[in-house]
Amino acid sequence: MHYIKWPVLFVLILLSFLPAQTIVTGIQVQPAKNSLLRQLLKKTPLKINQTFNPAQVAATISYFEKKLQAEGYLLARVDSVTRSEPKPNSIEIIFWISPGHQAVIRNLRLTADKIDSLRYRSVSFLKTGQVYNEKQISQQLLDFLHLAADSGYALAQAEIASLAILPGAGQPEVNLHLHIREGEKIRLNHLFLIGNKYTRPAFIQRELRFRSGEIYERREWERFKSRLEKTAVFKTVQGPELIPLNPNTADVLFRLEEGSAASFDGVVGYIPPPTASEDGYLTGLIDVNFNNLFGTGRKFGIFWQKPDKFSEQFRMSYTEPWLMDWPLDVSGSLQRIVRDTTFIEWRNQLQFSFHLNEFLSLQLAGNFRSIIPDSAASAEDHLLRTRTTELQTGLLYDTRNYRPNPNQGILYETRYQAGVKQNLGPEYLLREDSLASNSALHSLLMRFEWYVPVLPRQVISLVLTGSQVRGAVLQKTDFFWFGGARSLRGFREDQFFGSTMAWANLEYRFLTGKNSRLFVFTDGGYFVHPGLEDFLYSYGGGLRIDSPLGILGVDFGLAAGDSFSEGKIHFGLISQF
Repeated sequence: MHYIKWPVLFVLILLSFLPAQTIVTGIQVQPAKNSLLRQLLKKTPLKINQTFNPAQVAATISYFEKKLQAEGYLLARVDSVTRSEPKPNSIEIIFWISPGHQAVIRNLRLTADKIDSLRYRSVSFLKTGQVYNEKQISQQLLDFLHLAADSGYALAQAEIASLAILPGAGQPEVNLHLHIREGEKIRLNHLFLIGNKYTRPAFIQRELRFRSGEIYERREWERFKSRLEKTAVFKTVQGPELIPLNPNTADVLFRLEEGSAASFDGVVGYIPPPTASEDGYLTGLIDVNFNNLFGTGRKFGIFWQKPDKFSEQFRMSYTEPWLMDWPLDVSGSLQRIVRDTTFIEWRNQLQFSFHLNEFLSLQLAGNFRSIIPDSAASAEDHLLRTRTTELQTGLLYDTRNYRPNPNQGILYETRYQAGVKQNLGPEYLLREDSLASNSALHSLLMRFEWYVPVLPRQVISLVLTGSQVRGAVLQKTDFFWFGGARSLRGFREDQFFGSTMAWANLEYRFLTGKNSRLFVFTDGGYFVHPGLEDFLYSYGGGLRIDSPLGILGVDFGLAAGDSFSEGKIHFGLISQF
């Protein structure tokens, strides 16, 4: 199908006798009105303003015929090549081409060695009467190979077994025969890892749930790649790559680039003076996490926050992954909360997370809380010393593609808690308020995140959060608290509390890098506590910049009705080391 006719060869011989420094000053195709030929002309091996080389003319003839045939012009040919010399040491070349008509598929035949051809037809988009196109056929063969690999035939081969151009006038037709050679199912022998200088192979093997002798299935292993990426241990994961050992056995290889083993997240906020006689003040947050202790995936974190002048939070946590080689993570935490100097709250939690797959986890936890009120708060606000024991169950579903800066995916989390609160005194409050020594508490927490790409590098982010607590007698220490940088921007940290609360964060993001973005937002909130029910709104904008020090974040929020000078500024820095 690819050839050079004698007239063309004769022209090439003549052209070879031109002076060595002859410059190509023009290249044309005929028929000149053919849009496909004009498009192909832009990328020919023969170039304008370059020294003429006869071999480039032959390469250009082959280029035109191959490209036209790939588009379905199977009978296309270059009839002749003519030249002119508008001035000394220059040459203009014209290619006279007969594209003919695009061929259509008259008969399509699919055959395979192992898998029923009907399964291949279920993923086939090639149809009879369709224009023959090499790019589409290559994609179709690739889809067939994916189906075979998903069924365990990782080294299958797919090819055009035969292509027959049918004789006849007018538009040419072809009989196309595609054949798939599946070979043998591939069993995996060894797992090889490249790039894990710190992380232990046993941790990676557990995350992949690799077992020697298992059958390789492409789709399943691509999901395992996602699982490795979500451990937050690796910066990049490439693979899997198969290394064939024989027709039915292969090793598997992953190329890894480890990320930083620890991260630092810091936020600083400035709260303007509420009145002329008062001063503004700073709020702050420090969150330090070690995500890969000893290369085993163990995690240790310390969290500190000062939401206002008189409040403070401190939390310390530890996670042991894959307890006894089961997909079970065990974590414990200790937390101390000071609220407006009116009471101190201690929280202890022991949690078990069972990973059903890389997206879905089931959770079971035991919570223990103690409330120690200030004596003045007991007298004025009737706050009791309490001890609460709770059992918590939960569900976590996470398909976000990149947690620090996702552009698609969802997160859904729900937790239900049931417990018993012991009222420990003071005794006079128990008598005055006629309170029982024990009371039941029930609470529900839900969170939903949705990331939707709308245009290239533009994403809509929607976050919905809600919680509710119920009990016979609720007090301030039982309520949920929210407001500030991580919930309702434009308001003070933990400014609001109530038995029922909900808020929504809507952002339009412009992604400027893997970890960077610009965005505008609007937040809305709702809460209920005894004697008060209110709706809250805010709006603003912010940015995240991936700097040498880490991811720098700045948010500026205005509550509905606030002047510009009353806006809240939140600064953050997430640094990895």
